[in-house]
Order: sequence, then structure tokens, then C-alpha cells
Amino acid sequence: MREEKDPTIVKLANELTIFFAYDEKDMDLWLNEYAPALGSKPSELMATIEGRSRLIRCLETMKYGDF
Repeated sequence: MREEKDPTIVKLANELTIFFAYDEKDMDLWLNEYAPALGSKPSELMATIEGRSRLIRCLETMKYGDF
């Protein structure tokens, strides 16, 4: 049986890459620092679909300056 890919993984990777303009240093810094808006480090939310969905919504909010 073929496993289905979780679309949030691909979407999150794309959102991170675009938001941080391919700057891995800035991306790593953001992922590993406490984010008050999320109540945790972003990297701590990456293990679940719900967490990744929260990160995607957060990045979209940041991208449009709605914070």
C-alpha cells in the first residue's frame, strides 16, 4: 500500500523558503527561538499536522503584516 504524503509538510517548506527568501540562517533562527504568538518554538510544532498548520497560518499572517 502506498503512503499518502502529508501536504502540510510541502506547504510549510515552501512557505518558510519564500518568507525567509532562501536564507537558511534566518529560517533556522526563527524556527528555534521562542515565538510568543505560537506559545512555543516553531520547531516544536513541526511534528504534527495541527502544528504544521499553525505554522503555515502564522507565516501567512506575518507575510501580510497582520500581526
